[in-house]
Amino acid sequence: MRALAVRHGATDWNTERLVIGQCDPPLNKFGRADAANISHRLAAEQISTIWTSDLRRAVETAITIAAGRQIQISRMSALREPSFGLLEGIAIKKLEQCGEWGIRESDKYAYLPPGGESCFMVEERIKPILKALFGQQDRLPLLVTHIGVLRVLFRLLNGCSPGDAALLRPLHSDIWIIEADERNSCMRLFDQSRTPAYVLAI
Repeated sequence: MRALAVRHGATDWNTERLVIGQCDPPLNKFGRADAANISHRLAAEQISTIWTSDLRRAVETAITIAAGRQIQISRMSALREPSFGLLEGIAIKKLEQCGEWGIRESDKYAYLPPGGESCFMVEERIKPILKALFGQQDRLPLLVTHIGVLRVLFRLLNGCSPGDAALLRPLHSDIWIIEADERNSCMRLFDQSRTPAYVLAI
């Protein structure tokens, strides 16, 4: 099985360092450029279907990638970013000043925001997605999702520790390959045009 995964393009909330979670800002001009860049780089790939988070920034990215192709887009709430609950919409700088962001950074994968989700909780909604992906033999699905979900996918597919998965820093322009057979699975960068901004002890 082979699949592709990308992070949505950038939004003003990313630029302004606001906690987005499951809030729904649209792509900004940089995000639209991110999506166009991904679409161009995937032009030669025979994508069979696109499974996207139903949040606007992901859907807009998916629509840009699918433009001019006969590709069905399926919107899935299971691919949403982890919820940050009561922290959504708050400036990260403010959370740093009060110490809450430091608590999150000390154990990012397990961190449970008030009223939100930890990455461990997100694993439970991503596992059925992976099971469905594994059934897509001889097809090439593309996932359009979010940074938290990509960390969860990376951990589940590569078998790394939660701490190592939390170090993953997917860019808005990154494309990831998911590969699996009966014995093994992995998730890696589509190309090696950059060095991933993380260090993994695996």
